[in-house]
Formats: sequence, structure tokens, C-alpha cells
Amino acid sequence: MTINGLLIPSKFILVSCHFITSLMAYYGAKENILANFQLKTYDTNSDAYTTAYNSIVSCIIIGMIGLGIEMIFIITGITMFYDTSNFLIICLHAVGIIVYSEFIIGAWPYYELWYYWAAFILLPVLLEIVATCFGNILYGTAFKRRLSRKGN
Repeated sequence: MTINGLLIPSKFILVSCHFITSLMAYYGAKENILANFQLKTYDTNSDAYTTAYNSIVSCIIIGMIGLGIEMIFIITGITMFYDTSNFLIICLHAVGIIVYSEFIIGAWPYYELWYYWAAFILLPVLLEIVATCFGNILYGTAFKRRLSRKGN
């Protein structure tokens, strides 16, 4: 089996698992917010709780949008043959799933989710976009030059 035969299915599975882990983080948001305040119970009508809840929910929703964008790249196959970027994205998602799981299980403070979002969701999405833009520019022109040489 070629490297593409392994990278693309594993990338699809890891992005799907990262999406599911983000959903789990949404349903465990209350525990993470309470961990920030270091209390067993807290007034859910207070401004601090509302701000924390809005922060964690917006982070998770933006993360799901980013994972959805990545899934579109996977399904369309735009970056299918960029092995180096695909491998880096796979590594980032694998570590991201582990960190998100520890975030949920360990009830870490809610504001730390933004750091994990930037490292494990935003960075892979930006990497996909950069690989698409520059890959089409670099490989597109090289491919056209190769075709024009064969035609002469």
C-alpha cells in the first residue's frame, strides 16, 4: 500500500475523531467551567459563569467549523497528494485528540481550550489552505511547463 493509501484514510478518521472529541468537550463544558472557579457548585446565572460558558461554546463552534472546512478539503481531494503537509496535519490531529480528551477528563480550566484550538485546529486548517494555495501555484506551473516541453 502506498503512502497516500495510508495518509488519506487516517486523516479522514482523525479529523472525524477530533470532531467527536470537540462534541464531547461541549457536553463537558460545565465541569471545565467549574474547575476554573474551583467550586463544586456555582451560580449558573452569574456574569462570570455566562462569560465562561459563552467563551467555551464559541471556541468549540469555531473549532467545528474549522474541522468542517478540513473535511471539505479531504472529500474534494484538493490536498490529497501533499504528503508532507498531510503527515503534519495527521500528527497535529492525533495530539489534538489526546489533549482534548485530557481536557475533558481532567476538567482543566475552560480558557485553556483556546490555546488547544489554536494549535490543533487553526494550525491544521491554515496548513491546508497554504498547501492548497502554494501547491497549486508551484505544482500547477511546473506541471504546465512539463506538458509544454512534451508538446514541442
